[in-house]
Amino acid sequence: MSTQKKTGPFTRVLALTILLVMLSTPLAMVHSDTSYTITGTIVDSVGNPLSGVTLNVYSTSNVVTSSNLIGQFVKSTMTTTDGAFTLSLDRAAYTVIISKPGYQSATLTVNLNTATEFTYDVKKLVLNQSISTQVSASTLEIHEGETLKIPVSIKNTGDTETVTITSAAGSDYTIAILNQDEQQVQSVYVPADGTITVNVEVTAPLKAVDSDLTIKVVGNLETDTTVHLKVVGADGTVLSSTYPGKVVMPSDIFTFAVAVKNPYYYTQTFTIHLSGPSGWSLYSANDKGEKINSLTIDPGESVNIQVTGNVPSNSTPADYAFTMKASANGKTVSLPLTVTVSNVSAGLTVTSKYPSQTIALGKATVYPLTITNPGTKQLIALKAEGVPSGWTVAFLTSEGKQINSILVDAESSESVNLQVTPALSSDKNSYSFAVTAQGDYSNGKIALDASIGGSYGLTMAVDSLYFATNAGSTYTETVTLTNTGYSSLNNLQLSLTYPSGWTVTATPIKVTTLDSNSKATFTLTITPPTGTAAQDYLVQLTATSDEVETSQQSIRVTVNVESSWSIYGIILLVVAAGVFALLYRKLRRR
Repeated sequence: MSTQKKTGPFTRVLALTILLVMLSTPLAMVHSDTSYTITGTIVDSVGNPLSGVTLNVYSTSNVVTSSNLIGQFVKSTMTTTDGAFTLSLDRAAYTVIISKPGYQSATLTVNLNTATEFTYDVKKLVLNQSISTQVSASTLEIHEGETLKIPVSIKNTGDTETVTITSAAGSDYTIAILNQDEQQVQSVYVPADGTITVNVEVTAPLKAVDSDLTIKVVGNLETDTTVHLKVVGADGTVLSSTYPGKVVMPSDIFTFAVAVKNPYYYTQTFTIHLSGPSGWSLYSANDKGEKINSLTIDPGESVNIQVTGNVPSNSTPADYAFTMKASANGKTVSLPLTVTVSNVSAGLTVTSKYPSQTIALGKATVYPLTITNPGTKQLIALKAEGVPSGWTVAFLTSEGKQINSILVDAESSESVNLQVTPALSSDKNSYSFAVTAQGDYSNGKIALDASIGGSYGLTMAVDSLYFATNAGSTYTETVTLTNTGYSSLNNLQLSLTYPSGWTVTATPIKVTTLDSNSKATFTLTITPPTGTAAQDYLVQLTATSDEVETSQQSIRVTVNVESSWSIYGIILLVVAAGVFALLYRKLRRR
């Protein structure tokens, strides 16, 4: 029998105390001082890894602004060439400041007091460039010789930097970088978290072409911005006149007021040249009446000058053409001017031998017109007024040439034909319209009438649009034409389209006349040639007349070719029957 020694109260209390102390000891104390690992990768805004990035680790006690101490410094590391970093830290809370020259700093907060694993991967961290530039538009229009000021904002979200600014464009473009005081600069100081604006002043050459303007800002890093310069033409017309045509009498003095504008973005000297009929006096003058042959105009400005001339006393009534030209920088523009010498002209008269006619729908009818000019020679414009909707009209010469005006000598007459074609949809009514003749000095008018006497309509019916036949066989179809209009139809016939080698004919070939509501019958004979392949074919036909035609219809023909084996079988049967008959006769004789 063993004897157990009893445990005293003091021993039990001591054991319990040791157990409680062991249970209250933090789990982290059983690990080494650097038992937690923080990993990650630093990249730029487009995802490229950044090497040489500094990571400074601070304890989170006394964390204040970036200008003061951020807790107690713990350690530092840098990213490798692939942008990766590794930090070994004790169990505690930390603030990690991530920085690299030229980039906006970033802050990473890590609290390992709540960590449940010993490795903590923060994945990818992005650092943005601290210097950025911005322009108002990616494409700007510019004129030859024009100077543009393009505002460029330079924003710094990092530490203070001094940046260099350069710009380049196409050949012969001139560029300057200006500060807000209009002083030319090459570099600017950009404070931390500040923005500076400069102007890129670009001037296009006189014969500019489209170009890309590159703006480069270089500090710790380089930032490029591109603006496309699109060259546009000059704004406005160089020469203009409110009244470029004058009507005068022989021996008159005439004057044209002409505005000369410089549409370019640089001062131009324009050389003036005038030309006109032989024997006419013509010159240009300024507002003081002084004769000039050139003038200098600032960009966008206009100068008014006068073109003056004398009408020779022996001038006959006619239109006389003049040209004013202005030349500068290898370019010439022209302004046509017209002087019409006139005598007092009596009114025009317009007559027709057949002013009222009966016409057929859809058919052209001619109204012969005579225009008489008892006064000065003049150009006369012709116009038909009040023509019903859907009708077509045309003014024709005796040679059939279409015109809309005619020159009539003084005290002379000219003949013109008005061709009128009424719409097929018009009602059988009477219509009225007019022809006006508007001359340079006088005008005339005539009223015309038209009564609808007929219209045209034609339909085609085919007995069968499908049949089957054998190659070499002939098939006959009946085609019926019906005049559904109000008027007779002339020279009706069938227009046929069929496969090559086929024989297709229509009888009769032509029907000379078909009265309204009457019918004409054609016999269509179709023969596919021997050897035609067995398949479907199309025979297409359209009925036509002098006045109207039908829509096209198609007849589908299926060609069946007799099998050669069937023919051989019939021959064999005939031969077998003959042999059987001979044998039968011989057996009977025995």
